[in-house]
Amino acid sequence: MILQITPLYIVPGKEADFEDAFKQAIHLVEGFHGYQNHQLVRCIEEPSRYSLIIQWGSLEDHTVHFRASAEHLIWKHTLNPFYARVPRSEHFAIRQSACLV
Repeated sequence: MILQITPLYIVPGKEADFEDAFKQAIHLVEGFHGYQNHQLVRCIEEPSRYSLIIQWGSLEDHTVHFRASAEHLIWKHTLNPFYARVPRSEHFAIRQSACLV
């Protein structure tokens, strides 16, 4: 399993609209093959900054299958107007041990 972690920088003043749009758009991901769970967390110090964390079954579930899907196009169309910066996802392996050290 892997974690997709995506910092999201939202246009200031559009946070509530973004959260409403996200609640609709996340259903596109929740029903997709390989999706496990997600969290959207908001930064306390910078309220226009969020982190989206999605657990996928495999890297390809996100980077190949979801990104090539019609659902991804709708996702982008729905959420892109709120981004102050283009999001960049990173992926992390989930190991059996919670700590590497």
